[in-house]
Amino acid sequence: MKKLGSIFHIVFVMLTLAFSALGQNAMTVTTQIGSKSIAQDENFILSFTLTSVENASTSLPTYKFPELLNFKKQGVSRAKASQSMNGQMVNSYTFSQYYQPDKPGNFEINNEWIEVGNQTYKLEPFTIVVSPSVDAEEFTEELLPSELILNSNDPFFVITSNI
Repeated sequence: MKKLGSIFHIVFVMLTLAFSALGQNAMTVTTQIGSKSIAQDENFILSFTLTSVENASTSLPTYKFPELLNFKKQGVSRAKASQSMNGQMVNSYTFSQYYQPDKPGNFEINNEWIEVGNQTYKLEPFTIVVSPSVDAEEFTEELLPSELILNSNDPFFVITSNI
């Protein structure tokens, strides 16, 4: 019986070490939601960040962002950051998907997922408020009196001072 207990103890210690080693090499995934209030000519952004230690697998997993009703996918950006933590290099990779709204309105986003590798990450339901775009000409004419609107041939100087 004593022999069986020591074998159990050795197996337990080996499994604990194996799982702790797996935990150090695992990638963690964090999702982020951009501004929930945008103008029609602005982009809404969904992002996720992968964080892993240097000795983890260097190949990045495949990913898929959701299709959002009333929004068009515009493009994806990627960024990488590295930092040293407890003597190990930790890499963070951020992937961002940009969405252009089709029209102004309040849009509820429910039951959406981001797929990363073989895992899916559920997004909590949220609402995006899209306001109409502000026309640049209307904006300029409303805020500036006509005598301040410069001709392209008129000189224009700005003087600033930090006191």
